[in-house]
Amino acid sequence: MMNIDIVRNALTFDTVEDLTSTVNHLHQSRELVERPANVELLDKFKEASPWNPNEPWCRWRRHAHLAVDILKGRQKMHLLYKVYRASDQYQLYQDFKPKEREKRTWRW
Repeated sequence: MMNIDIVRNALTFDTVEDLTSTVNHLHQSRELVERPANVELLDKFKEASPWNPNEPWCRWRRHAHLAVDILKGRQKMHLLYKVYRASDQYQLYQDFKPKEREKRTWRW
């Protein structure tokens, strides 16, 4: 089964200019949601009751908060920025290489 979140959130670019343009648009979107009047609207949205009466309140609230966080660029926006700011393939590798795990010692 395909992970639909990966498909839904994937971005691909044909050129460096396309990537640069997208990063700039995302930055502008973040500025838009940080305007005081819009912050107030988003806060009301996060605390509003579900539109669907069959939706559990806790799930609605969790999803509303997540949606606002995504709009504000708090979820995974840094990932795209890391790609954008990497000066070359070596810097890109350093930013994304797996962290070394500490050796664990077991005590019984």
